[in-house]
Amino acid sequence: MLRIMVCVALAVLIGTSCSDDKNPVREYGSTLTGAVKKAERAKVVADLVAIKAEIMRYRAENGNPPPSLQALNMKEIYPDLYRYNPETGEVALKQ
Repeated sequence: MLRIMVCVALAVLIGTSCSDDKNPVREYGSTLTGAVKKAERAKVVADLVAIKAEIMRYRAENGNPPPSLQALNMKEIYPDLYRYNPETGEVALKQ
């Protein structure tokens, strides 16, 4: 991920130094940036689906919703990135 971000930053820097409207480096940088943003959005959507499924599983097993996302012990998902209301069951990205 870091390597991709460095490549994108380099492409943007090189692309901004050229004045041609059809600059292939700038277009490539824009394409990479767009792809990274789409991948990040897809990860958030997938995480939200997984978190909601785990909340439903927890509720089915315990009879009540989890007190926090940390109680779910989910791997590969960072609960600190998400806002959770145990009363409503609402989960959302903190940003």
